[in-house]
Amino acid sequence: MSFAEPYSDELAEMLLNLEASLNQQAFNGIPLGSTLAASLILDFWNGNARWSRGARWRQRLQRVQRFYKPYGLPDNHRSTALHDLPRDGVLVTWLRDDPRYNGMIQPLLNRLPDDGTIVLVRSRGLMQQTGNKAATLLEAPPPPDKLAWQRTYRRMAPYWAKTLESYVRDHGLDALSVPMLRVRLLIQSQRVSGYRHMLEVLRPKAILTEFDRNIYSSCLVLAAKSLGIPTATLVHGTINPPYGYNPVLADRIFAWGTLQREQLINLKTPPEKIRLTGFARVARPEPKDASAIKQAAGLPADKPVVLLATNPIEPKAHERLITTYCTAFAGRKDITVVVRTHPAEGDNAWEAYRDRFPFVYPFGRGDQSVEDSLAMTDVFVCNNTGMSMDALLHDVPVVLLDVPGSSLLSNRDLADAGVAQITKSDSELASTVDEILKSSGLAGNLAEKREAYLKSMYFAMGDEAATLAAKELMALAGADVPATQQGSVHA
Repeated sequence: MSFAEPYSDELAEMLLNLEASLNQQAFNGIPLGSTLAASLILDFWNGNARWSRGARWRQRLQRVQRFYKPYGLPDNHRSTALHDLPRDGVLVTWLRDDPRYNGMIQPLLNRLPDDGTIVLVRSRGLMQQTGNKAATLLEAPPPPDKLAWQRTYRRMAPYWAKTLESYVRDHGLDALSVPMLRVRLLIQSQRVSGYRHMLEVLRPKAILTEFDRNIYSSCLVLAAKSLGIPTATLVHGTINPPYGYNPVLADRIFAWGTLQREQLINLKTPPEKIRLTGFARVARPEPKDASAIKQAAGLPADKPVVLLATNPIEPKAHERLITTYCTAFAGRKDITVVVRTHPAEGDNAWEAYRDRFPFVYPFGRGDQSVEDSLAMTDVFVCNNTGMSMDALLHDVPVVLLDVPGSSLLSNRDLADAGVAQITKSDSELASTVDEILKSSGLAGNLAEKREAYLKSMYFAMGDEAATLAAKELMALAGADVPATQQGSVHA
């Protein structure tokens, strides 16, 4: 376990310094430490990392196996071989097939020319959604010259091992993490070699990814930079400082608005990298019939709904969050108490609480869309989930429940802006919710603040944001969006 607490500034600095230490010796000119960000977030940043001595031996065996049989997707396993794809166009990644990613990428693809655009998709199912644009799987091919890769790896492996072992020892991180990180560096070195070969074949004029610190995109972006190919990244979710999005690897980052620009600059992103394009996935929601949604969900139509949205946080903090929320409204007959669990928490996330809090209406994965949940909600409660921004777009008051063991992260900015209120106990939560429900003056004041905040958060939304991002990408490639697809120009 680290000396630093999960989600802390101290741990963020520690992880950034680990990346920098590994980058001091580059792999064929490419700083591979920067490709570990996603691993470090999952394994250290959220405090959920678990390793075993048995896994250490499996990871050593994996290093041997991958040394002789490199990681990668050869052409004969692709639906479209690299040499059959168009040259000299733009390349766009599509990392996941879910509404939140699809809502970012699909509108943007609709504004890019069919001729020359290549989409790298994470799954074969996404190929059916790329229209007339060329598509192939995202995974990199194996290193084109295995012997050359092996020689470079033999030279780099001792440095990586020594750096990891000393850093983990000096900073109180779990020593059992070292074999896992060594395997990931080996695989990332193969990915970056394969992507460099892919890009030498395709010769794209620009590359856009949803998140340049992902295990795939980071390798793709760094390989492109080594070849002088311009790169850009979208911002796929709310930025939770101070680790995960920085440093930005791509040449450009398409920020949602002025607030996010300030966040990125505070994270030491050079201002010249930042372009304001808005966020294509969000739009003002169409009005829905809340009574009909409640009826379809089996909820009373005549009572206000208070909804808690959970998300994966430290297990003890997760239990405190749910227990505090449910205790706040136990015995209340005048409101409907709802808990919406996060898809990543699994299908049985509510089972441990069902008998303790039988008055709660639970909604799990696939039970109800985000839009329907918010359309029927009168007060939205959460800890640090990004669904808080969706609540603001639906003009739903937001109350933050701050529990020990889990930081509010970027949701604290909502409180600083006056568009959310922080509570720390069941009694405080209950009284805050009651005040919002009963005071029309407070509700009106919060609505005005939400509107002002959204204007600074989103430079543009929906189709306009997609058009701006497409224009920025094509400008980076030295081309224009076709006249029939142009929208308003971002000055």
